[in-house]
Amino acid sequence: MHPLWCHFAQNFRHEPGGRIIYFPGGLSGKGRLVPDQGTYRRLVRRGNALWYGFLACIFLLPALLGPRGVLILPIVAVVHLLLLRRLHAGLPEVDVADTWRDRMQRAATCKGRAWLRVELVMALVLAAASLALFYTRTLEYPLAWLLAVLFLVDAGFAWVQLSRLCRPGAVS
Repeated sequence: MHPLWCHFAQNFRHEPGGRIIYFPGGLSGKGRLVPDQGTYRRLVRRGNALWYGFLACIFLLPALLGPRGVLILPIVAVVHLLLLRRLHAGLPEVDVADTWRDRMQRAATCKGRAWLRVELVMALVLAAASLALFYTRTLEYPLAWLLAVLFLVDAGFAWVQLSRLCRPGAVS
């Protein structure tokens, strides 16, 4: 699977018996049993479309509407969550919980080593660039540190996923 489509696909656990379990709430929710491969593909396709549509709204609404666009974002977030809830409405609940370790392993397996290395390098470069902008007084103080911390956290997640993927016995 292409790494750009992995965001939503990491919510699914493929068990050895052929069962596919979907975790709509991430780590905080219970699992839902996906009945077949067709339903799985439909959920991943629609979930990714919802996610990237939501991201487009986050960036385009403020750019197009200015401050009014920022005020509309909470409404867009609620609509996004309602559409996600509607996406898995008919699936039966399963008493299985997801773990952080399993989720990171699925994300690493889905993205692959090359993509994780690119993500790690880009996050470190962007963190260094935001700190450089702070030291040259181009960027305001709180924003530069916030960007640096966010990029370093992203680099940390990429590092953890990469280390899980490079572990002996891990799937690549």
